[in-house]
Amino acid sequence: MGFLRWSLRCIPGLSTFCLLILLECALKIVQTEWLAFYYPPFLKRGPAPVFAQALFIFYTIFLHVLALIFPLRLIASAWTATKQIRITHNRPTTFSREALNVAENIPSQPGQDDSKQSSCVIMAIVVPSYKEDIEILETSLRVLASHLLAKTSYDIFLAMEERDPNGVNVAQNLIQLFSGSFREIQFTVHPAHLPGEVPGKSSNVSWAAKAIEQKYVNNPDWPGVLITVMDSDTHLLSQYFETILTHHLRNRRERGLIDMTLYIPPIIFDRNAHLVPQLVRIADLMWCGAGLSCYNKSSSPTTVAIPTAVYTVPLPLVCLADGWDTGSEAIGEDMHMMLKCYFATNGRLKIVSIPSPASQCNITTATAGIRGWIANHCARYSQALRHMWGCLDTGYAVRQWCKIRTAAARSEDQSIESEMSSSGNQRRPRHVELRLKLSQYALHGPNLQRFTYRNLVLFSRLFEAHFLPLHLFFVLLASAMYTALPYPITSCRILTAVMDLTGYLRGVSFAFMTIYFVIFYERYHQACIQAREKEMKRAGLYEEMAHEFSYRGRFSLTTLLDYAMFPIAGTIYGSAPLLQAIVSHFWTEKLVYLVSAKPVKVLATNLVVQPGSDRVELRADV
Repeated sequence: MGFLRWSLRCIPGLSTFCLLILLECALKIVQTEWLAFYYPPFLKRGPAPVFAQALFIFYTIFLHVLALIFPLRLIASAWTATKQIRITHNRPTTFSREALNVAENIPSQPGQDDSKQSSCVIMAIVVPSYKEDIEILETSLRVLASHLLAKTSYDIFLAMEERDPNGVNVAQNLIQLFSGSFREIQFTVHPAHLPGEVPGKSSNVSWAAKAIEQKYVNNPDWPGVLITVMDSDTHLLSQYFETILTHHLRNRRERGLIDMTLYIPPIIFDRNAHLVPQLVRIADLMWCGAGLSCYNKSSSPTTVAIPTAVYTVPLPLVCLADGWDTGSEAIGEDMHMMLKCYFATNGRLKIVSIPSPASQCNITTATAGIRGWIANHCARYSQALRHMWGCLDTGYAVRQWCKIRTAAARSEDQSIESEMSSSGNQRRPRHVELRLKLSQYALHGPNLQRFTYRNLVLFSRLFEAHFLPLHLFFVLLASAMYTALPYPITSCRILTAVMDLTGYLRGVSFAFMTIYFVIFYERYHQACIQAREKEMKRAGLYEEMAHEFSYRGRFSLTTLLDYAMFPIAGTIYGSAPLLQAIVSHFWTEKLVYLVSAKPVKVLATNLVVQPGSDRVELRADV
């Protein structure tokens, strides 16, 4: 690995190291304590380091302003999401005539009847699994099978791992059980020990996506294949897919082009939150808020949203981005794929928030008592470390941004790529290559620009995720230590005034976060619960899933403690794992991927193992 690549990988760590140097130069905390302990006679006030203190003042105000803007944006997003979820899920349950009306105006492909336009959209749903309990997968598939579009549009891909000794048997059991419930259901087996790959969700999804592309790329309806990636325990409502279908058909009608849109739902932990330790629940509430803060009422050219666990991408966009990455840098698979699509479309990726929540389980273990309490916290920390390990995506984004060059250079590269693709691309047919390039050119235009407002928004989101939690923590710690010094050797009135100002800003930020939790999150949680209740009752699944609803009392003692303890949970499951991740990145980017434990429900179902021919085979070129 070259020094430049290593430096980009370690940007969060290097920035934190520079921040610590700045704090010492500006506040001289270590020097003051050293002199006070060993050489008290030398403890005299000297000239103030003007430049270092000016830089510190600017940066601490910048951090506190960002910390203030985040809860304001979160409140607005939660209010918008709640309103749209209620509107969407209070519509009649019969599938959208709107989508059919939109489909009538889509130009037909040569030799294709207009009446078949609405039926040519295929929802390829990837369900990755590694040593997951079959009950979890079965419950998720039963929810999908209850949807109105399941038998006509859902093509299920159970993405199993060769490293899982029971993976094939589990997949075959599920295929036998859900035969006839979907348009199609099959499984893929991701081989172990492929060169350049690391175990994890991204490499597994990548293998399944290759199977999807191989299956549909020669189909004339391949632009209508939408790939949804979800977790094994995710419960998606039918309105999620129906809303995506409406957006997809409208995009094709209005633009007359291949759809290049990333669809993202908000997430909600509403299944077993009442059964997990409080700090674990609060950490997941904050993780939910991180995704919810990017929710937008309508897509705009400057919209930037980062998916959390669940998202949908059209197959042409997957082909354009060259699929999912499989290296250690892609451990944050959802954010990484969004960045790949963003730069593959020259920063003009359309991102649409779907007002249908994805229901998730809080991480838990099967151990009871005090050992179980400790095990749950350790498991949540391991999950947080995996999330924060995704700060590698900052270096990836900077590297892709630096590759942006002038239009002339890009045109030259495109002509070379065109000649190479015409000479022979064995995996992808020539007509697919041509349509991809024409669609990209017509939709995104010939110009590439580094300095755009949307790029600024993108990197501000990355800064919020990978820098702000740790930088703000160190600034707060240093400010508290400096204030506690009885005889600081450096000080000035402006510095003291700024510390007082930032103290007020922290208080205002805390107040806004409390308002978000007490009012807006509770309304959002209630709207999500009601939407899922309504759909489960319609599907006849409510009675057996009634215990999988976590209700919240707005002013109960437990809820009030949740509101008060979020700074503690944020430090334990935000700042601490981020610090461990950025320090580890100085010598490695590899992390042992551990599957998060889920709650298990035993289902009274007889399963029969019958090896069949539903497996999608892919040969690994090793």
